[in-house]
Amino acid sequence: MPKNESGLPADFHSEPTISTKRIYEGSIINLRVDTVRMPSGNSATREIVEH
Repeated sequence: MPKNESGLPADFHSEPTISTKRIYEGSIINLRVDTVRMPSGNSATREIVEH
């Protein structure tokens, strides 16, 4: 697969975070909901599990 100058796949796109809401903090996992900006300009919601 072709890579870009950052070494990432050429079709990789970033999703800058617009906002983050932490919904659970525990000793083993944390849960958060991020709103991100898509390359098209639309926003999307990402549910993130941190372990």
